[in-house]
Amino acid sequence: DDAEAVKWYRKAAELGHADAVNRLGSMFYLGKGAARDVSAALTLYQRASRSGHAAAMNNLGICLEERAREASTSGRGNAEALQTASLKVFAAASAKGNVPAHNNLGYAHICSHDYDAAERAFRLAADRGSPDALYNLAKMAEHGLKEKADLRKAAQLYRAATAAAAVAGTRQRLSDGSDLPRPVPTAEAEEAATSCESRAENEEIQRSISAERAQALEATVDDLRKALARVTEERDALKRELVQTQHRANR
Repeated sequence: DDAEAVKWYRKAAELGHADAVNRLGSMFYLGKGAARDVSAALTLYQRASRSGHAAAMNNLGICLEERAREASTSGRGNAEALQTASLKVFAAASAKGNVPAHNNLGYAHICSHDYDAAERAFRLAADRGSPDALYNLAKMAEHGLKEKADLRKAAQLYRAATAAAAVAGTRQRLSDGSDLPRPVPTAEAEEAATSCESRAENEEIQRSISAERAQALEATVDDLRKALARVTEERDALKRELVQTQHRANR
């Protein structure tokens, strides 16, 4: 009973229980047991964050990120400042070992085009079994966001994300038992893996064909050089023979 949960979370929050404050914030953020209220959620997450609650810090980052998107779309508010603030709280939560925050920090770095930092953050989450982080690493490998695109590596990561999703079950953005109700995109990951493998095979075939053509061209050029050398040698021999013939005629 979500409404009952909100009632008890609220009572515990009033007693200063940081985890209850965080969970109450998530109920408001998700609109479970109460009307969806991102402003109320943000205030509660800020309150729990001040006590050093890592999950609340991560969740606060999500609220700030959402506010940044709204500001960017509407033109009202400082989207850049909000995005920077969200990155900072994600970093703080990540430093405390919060796994969803590792992944969310990576995505924040992607938005700011810091691909080295993004990969490091995604790796931290992926090492803890995060399907989203593995999926995001696959995207980076597929599109060459940090290094040259590597379709084989991308396919492996997409499949790893699918396998991790079978264990995780849901994509986790909010922390501490407040998962957003979205399934891991296993079908999309599997399709992306198959696509990457197919494109990698095509590229390898094209490289093989190009290499064969280059070898054939090199062999042809070598044959032409040899033929030219023979013609040059025959021409020089004819010249020498002509000179000798002229010398004999003059005698």
